Order: sequence, then structure tokens, then C-alpha cells
Amino acid sequence: MFCQSGTEPSEIAKGRSLCPQGSAGRRWQKDNRQLAPLGDNAWDRADPRNAGVLADELVATSQGVSVRRVRYHCVVRGEEFSFLTSEYTLPPGVIAHLYRLRWEI
Repeated sequence: MFCQSGTEPSEIAKGRSLCPQGSAGRRWQKDNRQLAPLGDNAWDRADPRNAGVLADELVATSQGVSVRRVRYHCVVRGEEFSFLTSEYTLPPGVIAHLYRLRWEI
């Protein structure tokens, strides 16, 4: 799940919120999806682009496919969102931001 934002791309680089008050939510990881944790990815908690990121994890699907799961917390709404991706090189906060830009959420 992720929330809509009017935050400009430069705002995340400054560590500003991705989730303004009153934004709408959308689910990205299905509630019934069974994912087995494989480990944590190292990420820079001091990097302002990662503000709101709770975890950057490697998980496996029930079919044995490994994917990256980025968990993000919106402080404005008090909600947690999870994103699954096969992109392993970008910082987790950038992954969250790209989902917002791609889906205009």
C-alpha cells in the first residue's frame, strides 16, 4: 500500500514527506501473498531519501522467486506500505518514490 502525494521529485532528496495529509491509499502487496523472509538488505538510514523507510528486505514467493520488499511508513497517515520489486540497486526510499510517480498515487 502507498499513499498519494503532491511531493515533487526534489522534495524526497530533501527528506520531505511522501504522504501529505488527506491522500488516498492503494495496495501494492496483496494481503494473502505468502512471502518467506530471506534476509535484510543493507541501506543508509541517515540518507534523507530513505526517510520513512522501515525495512529493505529480500523475500521469496511461494513459487521460489526472490524479490525485494521495501516497507515504508507514512507519518502523516500513520500507515505502513509494502512494495515488491526486482530492482536491487536503488536506495529503498527511491523505490517508494518511484512507485508514487509511476502510479500517481
